[in-house]
Amino acid sequence: MVFSVKSEIVTYPLKQLFENPSTRRVKPVSLFGSPSTRSLFGIMKYQYHIIGSCNGLLCLFDSSQRCVKLCNPFMRLKSSKSPKAFRLDWMIKYYGFGYDQVNENYKVLVVVQNKDDLRETFTKIYNFGKGSWKTIQNFPYTSTSKLGKFVGGTLNWIVEKRGVSSNENVILSFDLEKETYREVSLPRNDGNNAHTRRKLCVLSNCLCVCDTFASEEIDWVVC
Repeated sequence: MVFSVKSEIVTYPLKQLFENPSTRRVKPVSLFGSPSTRSLFGIMKYQYHIIGSCNGLLCLFDSSQRCVKLCNPFMRLKSSKSPKAFRLDWMIKYYGFGYDQVNENYKVLVVVQNKDDLRETFTKIYNFGKGSWKTIQNFPYTSTSKLGKFVGGTLNWIVEKRGVSSNENVILSFDLEKETYREVSLPRNDGNNAHTRRKLCVLSNCLCVCDTFASEEIDWVVC
């Protein structure tokens, strides 16, 4: 997510590439029109930022009004915006968007940090079905990335778990139904590169751990 006044959300039609693989250039289409006009969404350019996608829906964050909404770029549909999540003197530190299959609701989680006191944080979750924000148990660790990867009803981050004698990286998994955290151990390094930086990705609805040093190889998959 990039908080920039020069940002713009565009969509690339993949159908042209599938039907004609030799196509060298596919022209992007702006979802929200020019800065001086309003599109079918009724959203001004430079206002919204993508903070997640799931089942063909984009979750958009309005950095000026501190609210979220859903949109489907293909069907040109949008939801109502949420109530304001937090004040302007706070900022998003971590975030994630996904689907609670049990309760059949889309949810977005944000970890918010005080700009004047970075030690002060709180965690909120928005339920699009209920249309309300709720403060939950605070995000317990420091993550290596802002975005939580959605898979199987959970949002997942690689976090640093600080111990008495040493620090350890684990996967912090947030259950969207129960709205609780649990830890998943990472595989041990094989010793060839102890300083490899790892990141999470999703492949065929499975959570993967990639080594980002050099070739970005996938070294662990859980489904």
